[in-house]
Amino acid sequence: MDKKDMREKNQELILCALRRLKKSSKPNLAKETGLSVVTVNAHLDALIAKGEVELVEETLSIGGRPARQYRLNSERHLALGAYITPEGAGFKLTTFVVNLFGDVISGSEDLIDTVNLEFLQNSIMPVLTNFPNISYIILGLDGEELKGIFYTPAYASLNGIALKETLSAKMERTVVLTRDIEAAIIGAAKLEGIAVNENVTVGVSWKNDSSHIGIFFNGKPYLGRDGFAGNIGKEINTNDPIENAARALSLTTRVLNPNYVILYNEKLRVNDYDRIKEIVLKDIDEKFFPKVLIRPDIREDYGEGIYTLAASYLQINEAV
Repeated sequence: MDKKDMREKNQELILCALRRLKKSSKPNLAKETGLSVVTVNAHLDALIAKGEVELVEETLSIGGRPARQYRLNSERHLALGAYITPEGAGFKLTTFVVNLFGDVISGSEDLIDTVNLEFLQNSIMPVLTNFPNISYIILGLDGEELKGIFYTPAYASLNGIALKETLSAKMERTVVLTRDIEAAIIGAAKLEGIAVNENVTVGVSWKNDSSHIGIFFNGKPYLGRDGFAGNIGKEINTNDPIENAARALSLTTRVLNPNYVILYNEKLRVNDYDRIKEIVLKDIDEKFFPKVLIRPDIREDYGEGIYTLAASYLQINEAV
C-alpha cells in the first residue's frame, strides 16, 4: 500500500468514526480508529480543508485544558426524498431533505390536482436551489419503468416517457425511481424489525381495479426481466376485502413461498387475520403459511420507506 492509499484509508477510518459518534475529540478519535493522535491531527486538518469535517466547539477536558470537538460536515452531501399519494380527488406531494446523519433538515407537503412532468420539475428545482448539495433524488410513484420507459395507471401524462432519464438530465442529479409498494415494504420492514436482506418479503396492495405485488429477495426488489414483475391486474379484486386478502396470500404463498407477506388495503383490519388464515389453509398446508402483517394504511410505511431509501442511499454512496 503506497502513501496515497494509506492516507485515504486513514481518512476513511476517521470519517467512519465521526459518522458513528457524530462529534468527537482528537484523543477519542485516536482511540476509536487505532491511529495516533499525531496522525489523527494531520488528517483532520486535511479533511477540514476539503470541507468534509468541521470544528464545532471546545470543551473542558479532565485536565482542565480545552478539548476541541470535531464532526462530520453532515450537509456536504444531501438526499431529497419525494413521494406522491392520493388525497381526496387529487394528490399530495411530500418532500424532505436528509443529511448524512439521517436527519430531516427540511420538508413540505403540497396538494395538487394532477401530476405531470412539468409539475415534478417545478416542485423539485426550488429545493435544489435552496440545497445545492443534494446529490440524490429518491422519487416514489405509483408505476414502474419497463426498459427505461415509465408506465402508470395513476398519472396519464407520465405514461410512455423516459422519466428517470429526463429528470436526471434536467436536475443534473442521480434520480432513483421506486414503486410505492416497494418503498412501503422497506418502511414496514424498518418499523417492524424485519430483516429484508435475510428473508423473502412480499407486499400486496390493491384498490379499485388495480393490484400490485412488491417482491424482495435477499434485500433487493425483484422486477423480472423487463421490470414488469408484480403486476397482477384484477386477479384478487372482489367486493370482499377478506376474500381478496386470502386470494393474495394464497397466490403469493404458492408462487413465491415467502417468509413475510404484508397486506395493504384500507378495508382490512388486523382482527381479520384469523378469518384470512382459515380461508388460505383450505388451499395450502399450514407448514407453508408465512408470517402475515395486515396494514390498512400504506402511507406511513410508504413515507418511512422513502426516508429509509434516501438515508441509506446517501450513506452507501458516501462510503464508496
